[in-house]
Amino acid sequence: MSGTTAPGLAGDSELRVAVAAIRHHWRRRRLLEGAPVIVAAIIVALLIGLGLRSMLSSPGAIITATRVTGYALLGISVIAFVVMPYVRRANDEQIALYVEEQAPELRQLFIS
Repeated sequence: MSGTTAPGLAGDSELRVAVAAIRHHWRRRRLLEGAPVIVAAIIVALLIGLGLRSMLSSPGAIITATRVTGYALLGISVIAFVVMPYVRRANDEQIALYVEEQAPELRQLFIS
């Protein structure tokens, strides 16, 4: 056995590295797409707090209701728009669409 690899295996290795890099970029993009949603959730929580302030008369109740609402809204938003998209594994079709949209120069690598 010599230390050389078969010609097909080198291309396969390059393809695996390319796909891993693309999956990493896809996941990072999903995280970045979730950031504006989190900011919007914070703004909505603040607006809800202002609404609760006008509706409730007790300062303690206002603070408690605003915190509970804000933390719940923020937690749900982070789970739905950051954690779940990051944990979810992209299937081959999603990666192919991502490559076609974002890196058309890599398209030839996947065709061959």
